[in-house]
Amino acid sequence: MVNALIDSRFFKVLRALLNIGLWIAAAAFLISFFLLLFKPEMVSELVLDGFALSGIDYSETPVLRVIFTVITDLTMLLGVFLVWMLRDVVNSLKGGSPFTRDNVKRIRLLGWALLAMAYLRQAACFITADRISQVLTEKGVDSLIRAQFHVIPEGAVLAICVLLLAEVFRYGCMLQAEHDMTV
Repeated sequence: MVNALIDSRFFKVLRALLNIGLWIAAAAFLISFFLLLFKPEMVSELVLDGFALSGIDYSETPVLRVIFTVITDLTMLLGVFLVWMLRDVVNSLKGGSPFTRDNVKRIRLLGWALLAMAYLRQAACFITADRISQVLTEKGVDSLIRAQFHVIPEGAVLAICVLLLAEVFRYGCMLQAEHDMTV
C-alpha cells in the first residue's frame, strides 16, 4: 500500500513541489531580508492582516520600521521552516509507515511554528496600529485606529489543530510499534 503511494504521480508531484518550494522560499527570504535590512526605503507600503498602509515615512517612525522588519523576517524564516518540515514529513513516507517518532517531532514543530507565526503577525498589527495612532495624535488629528490584542489570534486555532494531529501521530506510533512487535 505504501509502495503504491510512493509510486503514484501525486506523491512524486508533491515531493517535487515541496523540494522546489523550499528553495524558492529560502531564496525569497534571503532577498527580502537583505532588501529590508539595506534598502528599507524600497518598501513604501506596509501590508498587514486586512489592511495596507501606503506612503509610510520611516523618518518619523524608525522604531516601527525596525520592529516591522524583525517581525517580518522572523515570520518569513518560520515560513521556510514550515516548508522544510512538511517536506521532511512527505519524504519520510519513502521509508514505509508515516508513524515515526521523527514525524511526531516534525508535526509538533509545525504546530509550534504556526502558533508563533500567529502571534508574530498579531504583534506586527498591534504595534503598527498603536504607533500610527500615536503619530496621528501627536499631529493633532483624532485617530480612528485603535490597537487591539486578541488572546487567541487568527491562525492559533490552526496551530492547535496541528498540535493535536501530532498527538494523534504519537498514538499512531505507539500502535505501529505494538503491531510490529506482535507480527
